[in-house]
Amino acid sequence: MAQTQKTIRFNKESDALVAQISPTLAINYNFATNNVFHRYLVMTRHLTPEFNDSEWQAIYQAFNGRLFNADIELEAKAFYFSIKEAIAYDETVRILLGDDPLQTEFPEFIAKIEALTIPQIIAVFQKVHEFWTPDFK
Repeated sequence: MAQTQKTIRFNKESDALVAQISPTLAINYNFATNNVFHRYLVMTRHLTPEFNDSEWQAIYQAFNGRLFNADIELEAKAFYFSIKEAIAYDETVRILLGDDPLQTEFPEFIAKIEALTIPQIIAVFQKVHEFWTPDFK
């Protein structure tokens, strides 16, 4: 596999995490970084919740043009409110969730959103990123 030479700056917290991930607890940046990337991809694929196509389209629309907060846990905790806000203010989201653009209550969909765990929401964010990033492979 081809290798790419990159420079990454790690903070002290990251150094400690890299040491924990490294097989001998000695810092091995290449192994740990590649391992984390692979683990993240596998976890997000397995944790992605089930939504029908219209629900996914509504979620994508809700995050159209939004940048995720650098604190992804904080962003995940706000996910429910972001979806509720999109339903309240974005007619396209409402249309995607139902035929009536004036409808503002979608109890089954909201119940699904409320039931998601933080890791599942992060998996949703990954899927949103893939949707809005055309060159993502």
